[in-house]
Amino acid sequence: MSVHFLKRIIIFCLLSSCTFESKQLNLITSIINNNQSEVTLPQWSLFWYGAKTDIYAINHANAIVFANKKNQLLIFREKQITRTSGLTSKGEHQSIQIQGNDILYYENETLLRIDNCNNWLEIDSELDGIKVYNQTCFHENYESYKNIIIFGVGEKHNEKIIGLKYKIHPIYPQVEIIMNDYKDLSVF
Repeated sequence: MSVHFLKRIIIFCLLSSCTFESKQLNLITSIINNNQSEVTLPQWSLFWYGAKTDIYAINHANAIVFANKKNQLLIFREKQITRTSGLTSKGEHQSIQIQGNDILYYENETLLRIDNCNNWLEIDSELDGIKVYNQTCFHENYESYKNIIIFGVGEKHNEKIIGLKYKIHPIYPQVEIIMNDYKDLSVF
């Protein structure tokens, strides 16, 4: 794992008063010490532009930070991916803001587009132990995409997020992030 990647995670966490759970602290400590026997494998996969990449999920306050060795970073907070970095070809930083029913897409602090979205709805899932919510979003009065959150439910999961599909940039396809235990899920 690159030193740049580790610096990025540590700086992010320090600047945002991040606290690690012991598993996450052990992971970063073992990477820094280069003790490969203690390194845990990523439990999530990122699907972006036809490629699959392993990604770590780090719980932080009321957010989940997804990061990997390719210096790709996504922050999920309050039903929205709010920041990304390292995903586009030029490596720009994206931020996504919610204002009422509008989603505002920024790239390097420049507003790119505003989409209007419906409220989140639970949709019927034919799979036991799975709860799916989607949000239909429009650009210029036509349906353009659906953001999706998938929860695992029941004793095993206690309504834990197991998958996400989101628009993060107006001209790129949606990003999918899914827990590896559910990589064959056909909800997307």
